[in-house]
Amino acid sequence: MKTSLLILAGPDQGRAVAIADAMARRGELSRLFFMSRGVEQLNTNALPAKGDNLATQWSRLIEAHDLDAIACVTSALNAGVLDESQAQKFERHATLAHGAELGGLGQLVDMLEQDKVVTLK
Repeated sequence: MKTSLLILAGPDQGRAVAIADAMARRGELSRLFFMSRGVEQLNTNALPAKGDNLATQWSRLIEAHDLDAIACVTSALNAGVLDESQAQKFERHATLAHGAELGGLGQLVDMLEQDKVVTLK
């Protein structure tokens, strides 16, 4: 059984990325689900004082380990994190990290039924 991460923490200086990276390197990580303030970590518009923003770090991790990464659509819209489709709909520009997609609570329920889930608050 693999482990999924439910990420509820807002921007956290990369702690969640580091945990996910360690799990992925050991082959333990199957999915990521970002909800509540966790979707803020996927915002490509965030400008950190130094280094890459979290969205870039997540994109690299998602691509490197071919992870399923889902952002709760309701939380994402509330935080201004938009994919291409939502950006066109609201006449804005996309701000969702590359490799992540918007999804719903049905995908979270599926994750809870299929995997061991670790929550990062």
